[in-house]
Amino acid sequence: PADLHDLDGDGDTGEALPLDLDGSGRSHGAGLDLGAYEFRLWYVNIDASGSGCTSWADACPDLQIALALPPGEIWIAEGVYRPGASGSVNAVFKLSNGQALFGGFTGSETMRDQRDWVTHPVTLTGDLDASGGFSFHVEGR
Repeated sequence: PADLHDLDGDGDTGEALPLDLDGSGRSHGAGLDLGAYEFRLWYVNIDASGSGCTSWADACPDLQIALALPPGEIWIAEGVYRPGASGSVNAVFKLSNGQALFGGFTGSETMRDQRDWVTHPVTLTGDLDASGGFSFHVEGR
């Protein structure tokens, strides 16, 4: 398809749309992402009510939602996160290749180095109901 909105800012709207290997547009803020795949950043905050995970304002309250999204960095705000509901003993936090989890956020940071994991800890627990009903394991691959 044509670059009708001039995503790369070169003034040529007749050229092919700049896409990466997975078909995503190459625009990244005011710049152009020249990598093979787009950089993705997802946000999780247990106190949030969002669903898109694309910003702190739209942060997902459940880490499982972000883990199901395409690979990228997942920024996690302070809190205790469980892999499933009470009684879901087979529930796991399952990470895929290309996913990176970073905790220690308050929910307003714009750069990773602004986080403080000592002051704002993130706990991934298998204690499903906070009373000893544990998941069997936490899995990574």
